[in-house]
Amino acid sequence: MAVKNNNTSCRHKFYRDLKLEYVDWEVETLFIGTFNPGCCKKNENSAEWFYGRTQNNMFWNTLGFIYSRNPTLGDNGNAEIWMSFCKKHKIAVTDLIYEVENLDLINGTDQEDLCKGFSDSKLENFIRQEKTVSNEVEILIQNSQKLQKLKCVYLTRRGTNRPWNILWNPIKLVCRNRKIYTAPLTTPGGYNYFQFNNDFPRTPENLSDIWINRNGMRICQ
Repeated sequence: MAVKNNNTSCRHKFYRDLKLEYVDWEVETLFIGTFNPGCCKKNENSAEWFYGRTQNNMFWNTLGFIYSRNPTLGDNGNAEIWMSFCKKHKIAVTDLIYEVENLDLINGTDQEDLCKGFSDSKLENFIRQEKTVSNEVEILIQNSQKLQKLKCVYLTRRGTNRPWNILWNPIKLVCRNRKIYTAPLTTPGGYNYFQFNNDFPRTPENLSDIWINRNGMRICQ
């Protein structure tokens, strides 16, 4: 079902799943992204679920390699397969931002900033301008029965300086109080190219090496 937006706000494309409504299992590992805009045209945002622009985003292929030695998990773009994979490995996914508001999606650059390239640096401007509505993942971690056995929380962007710490720090605090391990991971998206070279190509295997050996990811099962 298409996301309904007006010309002054852009709600998350998968807002119905942000509070883990799709989860019917006990989650041990939670991956948190940033935002997937629901105000874009279909040809601008082809994602069928979280981390779903798999032409550039390595998330599902990397998770597939780490948990089941399957570096092609993301290739089919099938959200049901991804959900089944999450259930099998007690994983859940969500995002930091629920909505971006106080926009002009007809005039100006707001539409382009959200829907062209999906750059987190463009999102930073909206956070600084206090136009983002938090998904309040910290409250979810604190209160959800689905997360009572949560062991690890990962943010899939490495940089957590301001303004991202506005959204990430409350999550870290709740996790610290509950003794849940946290770590920011190198982005699986298209802006991670600088991490790779001819001797260390951009593959799910190599991104998993970065996550585990450089970023401190643990397999929490």
